[in-house]
Amino acid sequence: MRTAPAGRDRHLTPATAPQVVSSAGIRAASFDRPRVDQRSVFAAAMAVLAGVGVVASGYLSWVKVAGGTYVCFVVSGCDTVQQSSYSSVFGVPLAFIGLAMALVVLGFVVAWWRTGDRRLLYVPYGTGLLSLFVIAYLNYLELFVIRAICAWCETFAASVVLGWIVTVVALSRTPAPAR
Repeated sequence: MRTAPAGRDRHLTPATAPQVVSSAGIRAASFDRPRVDQRSVFAAAMAVLAGVGVVASGYLSWVKVAGGTYVCFVVSGCDTVQQSSYSSVFGVPLAFIGLAMALVVLGFVVAWWRTGDRRLLYVPYGTGLLSLFVIAYLNYLELFVIRAICAWCETFAASVVLGWIVTVVALSRTPAPAR
């Protein structure tokens, strides 16, 4: 069985693909696996992570508006954290701010996915970078001041941190726009 020489273009057509001869003497073109579009992979990952952020912050926002009790999974500190004085900034619940941020990031990720304009990734990058510092501070407050953990808040935080990491990798692996 013959294969393509090393370094050869991976995008082969039937005319340029190396021939494989089976034991029965049948000739067939041999193709490498099709390349997966990196932008689609990164955009899908970022969209899923932003979607997780929308769900987590959306739930916290909904309960805040409805005035109900938070259903907390794994740990039981959601009510304690959400009732603390640290759960809002200038009277605006942090859940609303997180929901707005996640929706903006999701919008820019989808726009980048559709257009391929790399500059659209700078908004998720910038909001994620700023959020890293805010999340670090809020985690400090949860652990050492409030002494309670909100699983929804940590889910949102994890989606932001992972989304930012994927954004950094996407920026480093996608071509810059032509000037």
